[in-house]
Amino acid sequence: MNSAESHSWRVWPLLSILLLVSSSTPGLAVVVDFPDENLEAVIRVAIGKPTGDIYDSDLVDLAWLWASSRDISNLAGLEYCTGLTELYLDGNQISDLTPLAGLTSVTVLWLFENQISNLSPLAGLTSLQDLYLDSNQISDIGPLVANSSLGAGDLVGLDDNWLNLSAGSQATQDIQTLRDRGVTVSCENQTPPPTYSISGTVTDPADQPLVGVELTADGHAATTVTDGTYMIQELLAGTYTVTPTFGEYTFTPPSEQVTVNASTGDATDIDFTGAPPLAGDFDDDGDLDIDDANIFITAWIAAHQETPQIDARCDIAPYTGTIPDILSQPDGVIGIDDATLFIQLWIYYHQ
Repeated sequence: MNSAESHSWRVWPLLSILLLVSSSTPGLAVVVDFPDENLEAVIRVAIGKPTGDIYDSDLVDLAWLWASSRDISNLAGLEYCTGLTELYLDGNQISDLTPLAGLTSVTVLWLFENQISNLSPLAGLTSLQDLYLDSNQISDIGPLVANSSLGAGDLVGLDDNWLNLSAGSQATQDIQTLRDRGVTVSCENQTPPPTYSISGTVTDPADQPLVGVELTADGHAATTVTDGTYMIQELLAGTYTVTPTFGEYTFTPPSEQVTVNASTGDATDIDFTGAPPLAGDFDDDGDLDIDDANIFITAWIAAHQETPQIDARCDIAPYTGTIPDILSQPDGVIGIDDATLFIQLWIYYHQ
């Protein structure tokens, strides 16, 4: 036997073993994880596989799945069930529909009695015919309008949600758009969505309350009262940027990202500390120095001419607060009280 024949004799048995192993085991198949054990139990019954790994190849031929009222909250893993045409998920604890986004063969989808608010993953389900979304937390049906395949003869159930059906509202317009395309839409018994609040306290560097600070949160606003507290109310679930504003004060932090929803409830203790600008720093260089003294002297002279000219920067008295944390209350005059205050500030910063 020559060397080539010897090499062939050694290789062919090895190849035969590899081919046998690859044909008798899932090999390169993907193991699918179902984080929700209740969903996994339903899947195992549906595919007839009570134990062992679940592979993507086990799921592709699954045409329908009945998973009603099984206390399911996480749909991860269903993205591999690409052959589904009917999917029944009503009566669970589902809020995130993302795993359904690629199930383009689904014609019947039951999702009523869950905790769904975001319908974006349904925008691309091009085979939908019967869609039941009753008794959820839906206030925006724009993704259903975006699903151009929803049309004549299709059915969408939206009873008992959070839709604003007042005349001219976006939801009313979207429902009419669907109906104009021939979709039967049911939308009875809508309830206003719950609202939340953001509250806290605003103080100065001495931990004294700041009164009159305006706090905004993406179009909503409130003002601090005598004890420095505020409350921004009537907020829908979402994330807001809370920003304080008070004259030339600077705040720590400058703003705060705050999330309110059914899980978090109202947001409290969103506090800020505000510091006034450096009084007497007329050239805004962050220091009270000889340049500021020259500016004040020049302003004093100009203010006491036969025709007075007022440099508003130097009109620093009267004031509130205590040195150095003061807030000027300009009176339109540069007088002895302004000079006295500037001297006091100079002494404070140069002692």
